[in-house]
Amino acid sequence: MAMRQQNGEGQTVGNQWTGFAFGVVVALASSSGAVWAQPCVLPDNGSGTVTLPPEGCGYLSPDDVHELLVGLPIGTSIQIAAEHEFFFCLSCVGGPNDGQPCTPTVGCPAPGVCTDGNSTCSFPTTDGCNRQGPGGGELDCSESRLTLDMQGTGSLSGFSRLITMPVEFEAHLGPRNLMQPVQSFDTDMFRLQGQINPIGDPDFDLLRIRGGTDFGHPSPGHTTLTVNPGPPPGTPGATWTVDSFFDIEYEIEFTGKPCPGSQLCGMSGSTTGTIRMQTGAPVCGPNATQTACIQTTCPVPPSGECVAHCGKLNPFTGQVTVNSCDCGSLNECHLVVPQIPAPAVVAGVGGNPCVVLDNGGGSVDLPPAGCDYLSPDEVHKIIDGLPAGRKSIWPRSTRISFAAELGRRIQFARSRHSRIAKRRVGRWVARRSVLNRRSSSN
Repeated sequence: MAMRQQNGEGQTVGNQWTGFAFGVVVALASSSGAVWAQPCVLPDNGSGTVTLPPEGCGYLSPDDVHELLVGLPIGTSIQIAAEHEFFFCLSCVGGPNDGQPCTPTVGCPAPGVCTDGNSTCSFPTTDGCNRQGPGGGELDCSESRLTLDMQGTGSLSGFSRLITMPVEFEAHLGPRNLMQPVQSFDTDMFRLQGQINPIGDPDFDLLRIRGGTDFGHPSPGHTTLTVNPGPPPGTPGATWTVDSFFDIEYEIEFTGKPCPGSQLCGMSGSTTGTIRMQTGAPVCGPNATQTACIQTTCPVPPSGECVAHCGKLNPFTGQVTVNSCDCGSLNECHLVVPQIPAPAVVAGVGGNPCVVLDNGGGSVDLPPAGCDYLSPDEVHKIIDGLPAGRKSIWPRSTRISFAAELGRRIQFARSRHSRIAKRRVGRWVARRSVLNRRSSSN
């Protein structure tokens, strides 16, 4: 959704965030991990382009969710992952196939009638979904299906539903250059609405979605068609890859069933938000390890690059987990993920990990038996007492079983129960600390 919460403080350098506090930044309703849309490939319709909406391709929200907030208890929401798919012009009204798609030649079993039945469109669709639009553009109108994966949070954390809602919509497309290998044009979701049949539904007396520019919810978009290698546009066998998105402003209304019997009893409300629904393109989002954003081509508009907007800092490792990425300019405010170099040598002998058995108390005994302490990227030096001109001697390999020696001396002191022995251990530790400081200063 087009809502974001940010917690913590960061230093600002130009328009880049480079510093954080603990629990730094959280993006509301963002997904973790990379999400890639499935490629949308359509056959050429014979005129050097494709027929839209893209039959067989779904529009989904790859890194955002719809959300129900208003009318729910404080701290509670219903998050909705949606997929808009299964586009068709005509459907059966009545009969055994009521609501199913049909064509004028393949009708509906009696008493059903194959008709447009679409009250949302501004033009009749009895002879097809498409009309020529103003300025050489196109008007598309279809019935479709919206699949809603609903998950509750807060006091509704046990709520989980998968609902299929019939949806009608009308989209306006800008003009495109037929027969060209790349066709790029603006689009607009003009009208979109749908609601479930509440009869028999266990939770909702009303669940309705409404969006689109003509309904007071601006929903611009963009589509790019790219011909695939092989036959040229307009010839048999030619295929196209479709990249298309809409930034849909929507309104979701709901009313819960009467009490008792439903988790939503006595609740109702209407929530408005904006979400990107997209088909066909690799999505601008975090990569699989959440260490950076996916390197993908951003649509025009908004163009720019796929940059990090929200992340979370681990103060113990210095690593930043990228939670959200958006297309935008590098001159705009965005998150710059610091590159933390990997340690030169892993703790343990020669880079080997130090593994010690549990001591039965949920921990280990120290010093670690069988593990040595070494200086992986520094050396001790011998300097004082060497001839002039010879500044130092650097041992080729330095391995110090400091912990093992300390443990031996402590055991000796305990066995003697002697204050003198304990003082000797203390003086030994102090001498080693002084030597280490001198080595570091040199």
